Amino acid sequence: MIGKWRGPQGSSTRLGAIGQVAFWRSGWAVLGWTLLGALVRFWNLGGKPPSSIEVASIGFGLGNGFDHLPLNRLVSSAELLEPLRVQLTVGLDETIARLAAQSTHPPLFFGLMHGWLRVLTPAGGLVDLATARSLSALLGCLAIPAGFWLAQWLADHLVPLQDGAATPKPTDRPVAALWMAHGVAALLALSPYGVAMAQEARHYTLAILWAIGTWAATLGAVHRLDQGRSPGWGLGIAWVLGNGLSLATHYFCLLGIAAQGLAIGWLAWNQGRSQGWSILRGRPWRVMGAIALAQIALAAAWLPAMAGASESELTAWIREDLSPAEWLLPPLRLLAWLATMVVLLPVEQQPLPVILGSAIALLAVLGLLLRMIGPLWRSGLARPAPLWWALSIGILGPLVLMLLSIYTDRGDLSVAPRYQFVHFPLVVLGVGLALGQRAADRTPLSIGRWQGSGRSAMVAILVVSLLGSWAVANNWGFLKSRQVDRLWEQIEGRSTHAPLLVSHIETYAEIRGTVAIAYEWQRRQAAPTQQRPAQPPNSPQLAPQFLMLQEASDRADAQAPLAQVIQQQARPFDLWTVDLSPALDLEAYGCKRAKERRRPTGYRLRHYQCTEAAS
Repeated sequence: MIGKWRGPQGSSTRLGAIGQVAFWRSGWAVLGWTLLGALVRFWNLGGKPPSSIEVASIGFGLGNGFDHLPLNRLVSSAELLEPLRVQLTVGLDETIARLAAQSTHPPLFFGLMHGWLRVLTPAGGLVDLATARSLSALLGCLAIPAGFWLAQWLADHLVPLQDGAATPKPTDRPVAALWMAHGVAALLALSPYGVAMAQEARHYTLAILWAIGTWAATLGAVHRLDQGRSPGWGLGIAWVLGNGLSLATHYFCLLGIAAQGLAIGWLAWNQGRSQGWSILRGRPWRVMGAIALAQIALAAAWLPAMAGASESELTAWIREDLSPAEWLLPPLRLLAWLATMVVLLPVEQQPLPVILGSAIALLAVLGLLLRMIGPLWRSGLARPAPLWWALSIGILGPLVLMLLSIYTDRGDLSVAPRYQFVHFPLVVLGVGLALGQRAADRTPLSIGRWQGSGRSAMVAILVVSLLGSWAVANNWGFLKSRQVDRLWEQIEGRSTHAPLLVSHIETYAEIRGTVAIAYEWQRRQAAPTQQRPAQPPNSPQLAPQFLMLQEASDRADAQAPLAQVIQQQARPFDLWTVDLSPALDLEAYGCKRAKERRRPTGYRLRHYQCTEAAS
């Protein structure tokens, strides 16, 4: 037998046979967590409606772009969906060139998407949404074993963490480290936030993978420098390359690189203050300085592209001034996104009893979580534990930098949960390590009248995480601000004739938004339901047309193409304006405003019934 580890209360726990420990240390247990993570990530992968940013990923990944779609004239859904069809004549070089001209993102993920979609979609075929999302889901699954191995290495150097605990025997340390590593793997597999990011055809899971790798290098360098050893050129080269790949995936990875610099800077300051500043002139710190200069040079090479992206019209929506009444919203939103990395229950657009019940349950679970990890965190920070301090800086650093960006009018990065991918791996790493340590310790835990063990509390938290992931997979959590499925439910439920959808175009963002509407309509026809049975392909009710009005300085000039189309359109038809403001007076053209029966969709919808001839 392995022996017994006596916790802080003097209790003893049999930790299992050598065979059991060998199993949990083996790759089979990690494979189990990875398969569980794959199950929740691939569950209902194509069921959720597409978003405009996913449409952008597909279109730019195929190298098609959206600049060729016609404005100010009627277009069919088939014509709108041309950018989402595989064209074998479009190569990778053209894909990258078109991305640079029309988007604000670096090319790495889109290059991978280009090859992925060409392999899995026949030439000329319309890309299936589940196929497009599967690349991100697969990358999200790979983060689970990567996070486990990082957590296992880190846990080996952090045990014991518990406040006041006796030092475990050398034979028990690997067992405690395994509990901590499996706590991280379980949380990575079941995190509602992680599942949400993995079920989008976007680049966030690839960026999360790079973050795990580069923080492994950062923590490895911190550990070696703390021991007076050089980080090593091999680690330095891998570190620089990893950060280069992360910047080639998403520019916001610069926040993570800055946090890594803060962690190294804190260690330099701490060693210089405690051991004398001359230590920074030794070989270990000279090597670290060379690595840091390479990192700075690498980031500087990307600065022109980052500056262009930050000044683009496509990113103008995050550069909104906060009113005094809104100053507290960004930190509150950031805290809410942090909570969803561990637990989530349906609270968005649900009946009031469901919202109240979910909110109460979430608060109870978050209270339990804080009660479990709070003492351990304070214990780690109270001691000279450089790795624990570096991990804390990795979590808090990007948050502080985001708040600085928000309050200096550079952009509100708290408005969308997807931007929190920068610190997601570190949050899960910190929380998972603490949960695993509590489970290994098995110290009695009491909160109010509730009493239990760390293991039972860990299981409860993981069950709530699983429920949150299930809610996300079924589109009950992380709802999009614009819900194109509900838009079509409203249009199909209220239209009596073929619908004509009119939208206003300022940037490529509005074009891809219109493409997303057509994409969802196509998906709905391919998957009829009992409430929406299949119709003949030429049925007028299933043949919507689209009109994208080009932006014009004069309102009359902007509406002239609409007036021309309405006059020429065969009657009767239903006209729907999408995000057009203000409302239009179309009675002169034989179109009357229909009565409103609004349901939240995220769009500004107005319905007109055009039955009479234009006067």
